Amino acid sequence: MSKDEARKRIAQEISRLQELQRFLDDPTTGAILERYFSQNGDGNTSLPTARVNRNPSKRGALLLAVKKAAREHFPDSSEFTAAELIKQMMDSGYKFDAKNKVIAVNGALRRLVKKGAIAQTIEGSGRRGAKYKVPQRFSREAKGAVAVS
Repeated sequence: MSKDEARKRIAQEISRLQELQRFLDDPTTGAILERYFSQNGDGNTSLPTARVNRNPSKRGALLLAVKKAAREHFPDSSEFTAAELIKQMMDSGYKFDAKNKVIAVNGALRRLVKKGAIAQTIEGSGRRGAKYKVPQRFSREAKGAVAVS
C-alpha cells in the first residue's frame, strides 16, 4: 500500500469518526435511542449503560489463575472446594472480573477436570460443593523410565 492510499484511508476513517461524534453530540439522538431501547420489555426507560472494563483480562486468564492457585495452595493432594480456592485467590490479591466468582471458578474447575489437570474427588450436590484435588506429578524415573549413567 502506498503512502497516498494509506492517507486516503486514514482520512476516510477520520471523516467517519467525526460524523459519528456529531451524531452522538446531537441532543435529539439520545431521545430517539431511548425510545428504541426502552421497548425491550424490562420497564427500564433509561438508556442502557455499557459495562466498561478498564483492564480486560485475556481469554483463558481465569482458567490459568485457577490452575496456578490450586497447585500453589493445595500442592500436597489435599482436597479443596471452589469456595476455599476463591478465598485463597482473593487472599493472594487476585481480582475477579466475573459478577459471580463461584460460578466462574466452578466453570474453570470443570474445564480443568476435563483436561485432566485437576481431579474431582467428590461430586457436589445442593449446598455441598464438589471437592477437587491436584493430581500428583511423577518424574520420569517414577513412571518406569530408567536413568542411564
